[in-house]
Parts: sequence; structure tokens; C-alpha cells
Amino acid sequence: MDRLICFIGPPGSGKGTQARILINTLYSNDKKAFFLETGVLLKNDIRDDKISNEFFDYMKLGKLVPDDIVNDWMSVYLLNYISKSGILILDGFPRTLGQAIFLDIFLKKYDKKVDAVINFDIKREAVINRLAKRLLCENCSKTFILEELTDLNFKCNNCGSNRINKRNDDSNIAINRRFDDYCVTKDLLINHYKHYILDIDANNSVQSIANKIFRYIDSF
Repeated sequence: MDRLICFIGPPGSGKGTQARILINTLYSNDKKAFFLETGVLLKNDIRDDKISNEFFDYMKLGKLVPDDIVNDWMSVYLLNYISKSGILILDGFPRTLGQAIFLDIFLKKYDKKVDAVINFDIKREAVINRLAKRLLCENCSKTFILEELTDLNFKCNNCGSNRINKRNDDSNIAINRRFDDYCVTKDLLINHYKHYILDIDANNSVQSIANKIFRYIDSF
């Protein structure tokens, strides 16, 4: 792992979308890049019975999983990338100061560090509006917007599955709880990374955000 970039922000702020755009841009410029989306990893592990139901219980209630559980779980995935050459993008981790401190200590053992943090800033109302329209492919976890489903037989253009439904944790109650959880921890997290953080107005267009992120990443 040559560089580590963390994407932080509330649910529905566009972190996953921008991470995928950045990955594709880096590859088109002959740079290796990897993407760990913690929400997708967690759902896949629950589906495959790789972790306890404790994770699912927190997700079902729209709450953040406690730091010690998340840290132990994430360390397994991080170890897979420590020795790889390329850029690693983390989406959804760290979410709290405790997770950020753990990540610093973990990386230091391997002479690594967090190189950049992208902070996606967005208002609650915009998040609720976005997630009310968000659908998920149950097979590959690609997300779609409701308006993209032009007919009842719509299939995922990534894997071909027709199992596209609303996420269980995208109810209004769960969205508000998740947003509240993030607001409680975000100030300490942002302050921790204040020397190398890029603030993004996540209300802007997808392409303008992508351009700003790539210019920032390309500068170091």
C-alpha cells in the first residue's frame, strides 16, 4: 500500500460514487488502486455468515457498530492490502475518533499512515431525499437511483441480476439515526485530520466533485 485515502461523511453523501470514479480514473492513468467500502463488506460478511448477528442488529436499528468490534473486523481486511502496491481508498472507515486512533496505531506498525482525508459535507434534508430514492443490487451491491429504473424488468448493468430493492437501513427512521450518529462523532474526527483534510460540498454535481478530488490526490 503506497498511499491511503479515507473518505468520510454521512450516509448518502456520495462517498461510494466518488470512490469508484477515482478508482477508474487512477486505473486509466496506469495507477493501481483498491477500494474498501465498509458498508458493502459488512453486508457481504453477514450474508456469508462470517461474523455474528451483532453487526446486523446494529445495522437494522440504523446505529453505528461499536469501535472495538469494527476495529477488530477491519484489521483483517487492512492486512490484505498492507503489502500491496497501489492506492487504497477507505469508504466509511474511520467513522469515529476511536477508530481513527486505532487506524493510526495499526498503520504505524507497518510504517504506513493516512495520506489524505476527503470530507463530504451535506445537509440532512439532502441525505434523506437521496436515500429515499436509493436502491441496491442484492447480488453485487451496486446502488441505483429510482429514476434509473425505466421498466419493471430492469437488471443490474454490473452483474445482470434483477434483485434490486431498497436497502433495509434506508428507512427514514434509520437514516435520521445514522445521520445523528455521524454528527455526534464528526467534529472530533475532522479535527483529528485537520492538517490533511479536503472539505467537499457534496451538494455539488458528481463531476465537479470528482474533478476537485482528483486534482487534490494528483497533487501529492
